[in-house]
Amino acid sequence: MMGSSMLLFARARDGALLLSSILYRINSFTGMPVNTVWFVIVMAGLLGLLVCAGAGAIDAISTVSITALYVAYAIPMFARFAFDNDFKPGPFNLGFFSLPIGITAIAFMPFMILRFSFPTTPTPTPPA
Repeated sequence: MMGSSMLLFARARDGALLLSSILYRINSFTGMPVNTVWFVIVMAGLLGLLVCAGAGAIDAISTVSITALYVAYAIPMFARFAFDNDFKPGPFNLGFFSLPIGITAIAFMPFMILRFSFPTTPTPTPPA
């Protein structure tokens, strides 16, 4: 909840969301973005209701989430190595191994996206 709330608050602060004006408000008593936290709690609860829809719905949501996460990770890694940029490594970096590990990670992601696109339990015969 904390990570999602922080990310949502940052997006609302930058005006990148439809409800930014509501989600960006800071509670005067607590000094916390209470609206953002409650929004994340409600949305997590609504996603939790998918348990009632069955395993297929949960599998579909998981597949879409994992695929989107892998694509979101791959884009900046690819941009880092494929295009000219002014990236300056921080105090901890992989040095020479940065490029081979980046290439391996980017090559591994399509494999995993494909892997997670298949059903977790095969059903060779359709249910009657």
